[in-house]
Amino acid sequence: MKVHKELPIIQVTLRKFERPYGDFEELLRKFLMSVGLLQPGDSRNDVLKVVRELLRARRERKLLQVRDLVELTKVSPPNVRRHLRRLRELGLVEKYDWGYRMREWMDLPSLIEGMEEFVLSPILRRVKEYAEAVESTFPEG
Repeated sequence: MKVHKELPIIQVTLRKFERPYGDFEELLRKFLMSVGLLQPGDSRNDVLKVVRELLRARRERKLLQVRDLVELTKVSPPNVRRHLRRLRELGLVEKYDWGYRMREWMDLPSLIEGMEEFVLSPILRRVKEYAEAVESTFPEG
């Protein structure tokens, strides 16, 4: 019998909350919880600070390096890099030799549409493949 790795290629958490309301910080927090970048009840807001600065830089079409984000957010370099990696995995941020930016300077609704196409659809296709494989190998009797 083959031994398969049980580590996912990518893992996505999605949450549905009540309709949006509140100020920018509250809305951004709920957005980040909705896409699994923050946990409900989490008091740490490092990823919120990083995303806020990336959104601000998008307005000026400016790329930010890790050191820029560290200076602007007062978040440690390892944490900034971890948040950027998670944002990249979801297709929200892209990396260049000279810095990071929101993908193609896009707004958040457009990025979520891209996430749907490039992240969620492949995951759902693979889940369907597993479902079909389970059904086709289910033992008789």
